[in-house]
Amino acid sequence: MIASQFPITKKAEHWTHGNYNEDFDYIDSGGYNVARNIVYAQCNTPQGTLNVLTLHGYHLEHKNGNEETLKACRELVDFAKSLDGPVVIAGDFNLTPSSESIQFINKSFRNLSVEYKFPTTRNYLTKKQGVCDYIFVNDKVKVKNAYMSNVIASDHNALVLDFSL
Repeated sequence: MIASQFPITKKAEHWTHGNYNEDFDYIDSGGYNVARNIVYAQCNTPQGTLNVLTLHGYHLEHKNGNEETLKACRELVDFAKSLDGPVVIAGDFNLTPSSESIQFINKSFRNLSVEYKFPTTRNYLTKKQGVCDYIFVNDKVKVKNAYMSNVIASDHNALVLDFSL
């Protein structure tokens, strides 16, 4: 989901796996990975237009990725690179920083979760550790700071980006 205090002037979704199902049933549909998508919003800020994308990644028993995650990341990069202006991509990718899928995104966007050396993006609500949540930006975003919030909302720490356009 993307929420904005500024008007959203464009929005789109792109399905990387499966498709929208209004009558979704977890058990009958085949489980957690039945559908995955990219959500896009263009926001009209006082500093100008901002493109925001989010992705909740495919779940695997490991966080190293596979052909499905690489396909989704390729589609994400292709879509994001087609946009004019500043781009921020954020989400739970369910992938390690060393995965081929994340390395593919790193070729086109700054990976702030790695650049700011987050040791984990999880908190005490889970035993899982490591980075699986990311913020990526293009060169039109002026990053002031990136950090993890101490406010607990889930088993993942909220990632915060302080920036200007």
